[in-house]
Amino acid sequence: MTSTEFYNEFSLSKQTVIILDYLEEEINNEEYNISDYFGIYFSNSRGDKVKSVRLRGSNLLESYEVAERIRNGDQIKAVRFQLMKKLPNENYIISTVLIDFSCPLKITFTNLDNTNYMIDIIHHLRQALTNSLNKVYKEEQIKERLTGIMTVAKIKESAVIHELLSELKYKFEQLEVDIEDKDKFLKILDSYRVGG
Repeated sequence: MTSTEFYNEFSLSKQTVIILDYLEEEINNEEYNISDYFGIYFSNSRGDKVKSVRLRGSNLLESYEVAERIRNGDQIKAVRFQLMKKLPNENYIISTVLIDFSCPLKITFTNLDNTNYMIDIIHHLRQALTNSLNKVYKEEQIKERLTGIMTVAKIKESAVIHELLSELKYKFEQLEVDIEDKDKFLKILDSYRVGG
């Protein structure tokens, strides 16, 4: 029997809160590790026009788009990730896992290196979900976690933009153009690079 408890008024989807804990805290341990998130499927029954969204990419739990959907109360319906299982000989088997949290729960494996370990993996995924369902969740802790995700996403985004602008500036400096126009353009680039 499971007993999930929530303290304070939650504006976030309770299912999503449990799934985030499941993905970030319970699945990962010394033997299992999620190395990448490829797809996250959201629904929002309260949305005026958009009722569901499917996001694909890499390291999605570090993306601003995912954090924003969670913050807005969207519900995670399914997630696709790469799972690594450590073997006794210090090697790993890798599989892509899709978990659909609709009723009934559905787990699909693709690219599983060694099917001999499938029962172990399923048992671990089921036990990890049971652990997440038997926790107490506090609104402030969840908001802190979400703020952390958004902060990491913003930092990564700004670092990429800064790198692109630096590269653009370098290439533009190599061009033979009117000096006055070149100086104006470089000043504009520098203002963005500094954050101004």
